[in-house]
Amino acid sequence: VKVETSLSLASRREEEREEREEMERQQALEEWEVEVAEIVSRIMDGPAKDHRKCCKELSDIAPRGDPILLQAHLMDLVEHQRAAARVAGVQTLEAHAEGGDELILGVLQGLAEHDPDEAVRIAASDALLVVGKPPSSPRPA
Repeated sequence: VKVETSLSLASRREEEREEREEMERQQALEEWEVEVAEIVSRIMDGPAKDHRKCCKELSDIAPRGDPILLQAHLMDLVEHQRAAARVAGVQTLEAHAEGGDELILGVLQGLAEHDPDEAVRIAASDALLVVGKPPSSPRPA
């Protein structure tokens, strides 16, 4: 009976430790997502001269979080009304996109072909080359 009790006690301690670790991971992910959202917001609201610094910050914290959540925030940027924010979003997405992701490739393709701003079209065309699928139309001159 004592062996069973010590085994169940050890098992319970292990479960508690795993639950604590999972809660810590979840909290860290939530804090990371807040950081990402704050940086994305600074890109959306701030001057274009600060975008490169913000994109570097995103790249620095990206490994700590969920790539899918990061991509979702970057999609907000590539859909922004300001061309400079779209360019920043495309360039950061390029650095953190999994090759062959059809959604991302489709978004980049659409920007490369149809965005009204030449800088966005060029950035999206370049990103398509990096992410793994060349644009179907020639790069704007």
